[in-house]
Amino acid sequence: INGGTARNIITGSVKLGGTIRFLFPDEEINKPKVLAAFERVIAGTCMALGLEYKIKYIPSNPSLFNDIRKILEDIMDGLQRVGYSFFKVVNGKDITLNNLSRFISEDDEIPEYVKRSFHSLVRVTQDGSHSKSVQSTNRMDVDYDVKNQKCPYLLRSSLFELCNILIWMSRF
Repeated sequence: INGGTARNIITGSVKLGGTIRFLFPDEEINKPKVLAAFERVIAGTCMALGLEYKIKYIPSNPSLFNDIRKILEDIMDGLQRVGYSFFKVVNGKDITLNNLSRFISEDDEIPEYVKRSFHSLVRVTQDGSHSKSVQSTNRMDVDYDVKNQKCPYLLRSSLFELCNILIWMSRF
């Protein structure tokens, strides 16, 4: 919520941001219904209070990319528990999925397909909500492309890559 510059100043406008998350078997049919219901609530509230409103929807990634990201973080935790060498050579603040991906890419003990899958998944699932980095821009591009059916097999291929990593991880 952004409503001004200080607590004691009445501002001319307020911006409210948020996230609407849902998962339906047939999103194409149900998504417009959810968004229309949301707008009816906003419109009714604003009408009752004599306010104007403008809603801007920004398409987002399927929640499964967030789930894959969480699994990658769990894999990183698992590698740390078994004493993987990455955690012996980096400082605490440098323990990130990006740095782990770079380290893995140089590890001759890890199969090439696992290296590539890990790197690809880290890039695709990069969290763009807290950063203005190049990776954040890449994530937003991925979200846009998925939303607009420009990469119809990306989610499926990402799940297959994740399966390869999990099968490899089972040796630990």
